Amino acid sequence: MNLIEYVTENLGEYKQYGEEINLKECPFCGKSKWKFYLNRKNGLYNCFHASCRAKGHINKLATEKEITIDDDFEQGTNNQLKEVDFDFSKLGYLNRSGKEYLIGRGISNDTLEQMKYQVLQKNDWIIFLYSEKTMLVGFKARNIKEKRFFSAKGSKAVLFNFDYVDFDKPLLIVEGEIDCLSALESGIDNVVSVPFGVSNLDWINNHFEDLKKFPEIILAFDNDEPGRKANTEVIRRLEDEECNTLISVLELKEYKDLNEALNDEKDLQEIIKLNKKEITIQDVIAFEDIDTEFKEYERYRTGIKGLDMYLGGIRMGEVSIFSGSAGSGKSTLANQLLVQGILLGYRGYIFSGELPNNQLSRWIIKQFCNEKDLYKKTDSYTEKIEYYPTKDASERVKRTLGDKLLVDEKSTIYYKELLKKMEFLIKRNGIKIFLIDNLMKVDCGEAIETSENEVKFVSGLKDLVNKYQVHIMLVAHPRKPDSTGKTGQYDIYGSSKIPNLVDNIIFVKRLVSEDDWKTIPEIQREQLRNLQISTIITQHKSREGFELGGGVPLNFSGKTNRFYINKINEINIESENDFEKSLDEIEKLLGV
Repeated sequence: MNLIEYVTENLGEYKQYGEEINLKECPFCGKSKWKFYLNRKNGLYNCFHASCRAKGHINKLATEKEITIDDDFEQGTNNQLKEVDFDFSKLGYLNRSGKEYLIGRGISNDTLEQMKYQVLQKNDWIIFLYSEKTMLVGFKARNIKEKRFFSAKGSKAVLFNFDYVDFDKPLLIVEGEIDCLSALESGIDNVVSVPFGVSNLDWINNHFEDLKKFPEIILAFDNDEPGRKANTEVIRRLEDEECNTLISVLELKEYKDLNEALNDEKDLQEIIKLNKKEITIQDVIAFEDIDTEFKEYERYRTGIKGLDMYLGGIRMGEVSIFSGSAGSGKSTLANQLLVQGILLGYRGYIFSGELPNNQLSRWIIKQFCNEKDLYKKTDSYTEKIEYYPTKDASERVKRTLGDKLLVDEKSTIYYKELLKKMEFLIKRNGIKIFLIDNLMKVDCGEAIETSENEVKFVSGLKDLVNKYQVHIMLVAHPRKPDSTGKTGQYDIYGSSKIPNLVDNIIFVKRLVSEDDWKTIPEIQREQLRNLQISTIITQHKSREGFELGGGVPLNFSGKTNRFYINKINEINIESENDFEKSLDEIEKLLGV
């Protein structure tokens, strides 16, 4: 009898997902929650119900009924890593020192026994295992003698303990594993903790659809500024009028976190019952409830100091138009600012209707390269020297970008579809910077309705940045300039109402012909020529009142496709992360 025959005849209703067999009912605890998983390749099973957690090999289960399964199973362990190749046999269960540390934090032996397969130890390090169904996908470590932490490089952003939750009950999301253990200690089984701190919300990407299944989600992050900021961002991404999941925020009042409350001998279930505040979708708010405290903009630097001083950086919650004549570099500048945002940790999206994705990708890869990453080659037709990224540089950039940059495959898209897609990507993927290149490639309907729909589209963009605090860069062609060659904020192709809707309007002008140079005040021309300036950036509208008119002179590197002032900045796409550790570093730290 093969494995599928055995399951069909003996284990009841099941579904199959690739190599995983998902049983409706666990043969050990009898719970019909679709929590029992069996791997076809290695024959290992796991029940992810919190009160069961059965693990083992299917052969042992079949032998009890005197049945032989003929499949040739691979060797494996019940927790196999997909993305972190570490030998977990080198770790052990919690020993005396680890238990004493956690008991000192208010966690009982009973709770530690319940979590014995998820909380391990090696020397002075407590190891928290992160799993996705039957597979381990990462781990974090905490030192019991000093406040030191690390995670395994390549660990997947999934919620700790998520395999053991019940979709029919409210889900409590806390900030750290100790808070998760604290909730379990108080009899709250449906609890998870975030993997990499509250500033990293990549776990939403990986659990997005599953999170909609819970009747309620209760956010219980630490009672500090990062925790409150995370509450706001998570609510923005999970809030959905069409979803029945309630979202609540736990107000901890005098306590920093759940563990602190537990150690003050407080009943966490009672605290949650009395202090959770349900978030409702509403269109109006009482003036007294408005947060009037001055807060610094969420923004990032462009990587060009003079441009930052002129534009004030790239601010979330704004729509910026980039315009300029054909070949001026408006798309190149917008791409460069998007690349800079990704280097600083944001996620981005590009809709480029004019460039095929292959050409766009080559252009972007060059913007991630330094000159040492390029090699030169003479074009056999033009006999000009061109610069190309080395294979190693290209692969390094692709690894760095991963899923941090999403590129739309369409060459044109209806404006309503694009707005809907953008909102979904904000919620599902955490996209914070959008580049739409360009307005003419967005389908706004028949000619008779184009102007009206362009206004609806840009108004929709403004609604998105207001609601989700993202930044949208929109490339738009200019109208034909007047005889002076000068441009203003209303010289944008399309509806004349568009400039009134956006926050910033930036014009890019290349200085090529004498007519171009005549637009520059005579007193500045010689100086700019001597500096080999090729481009002038002018801002014609700034919602926040940053400098208008004037301009910023920029040099341009045809090798790296980047603008700069005086000296091109070196790019480091593999900067060190003190929290993430390689396997060699981990083995050294753990002493294995």
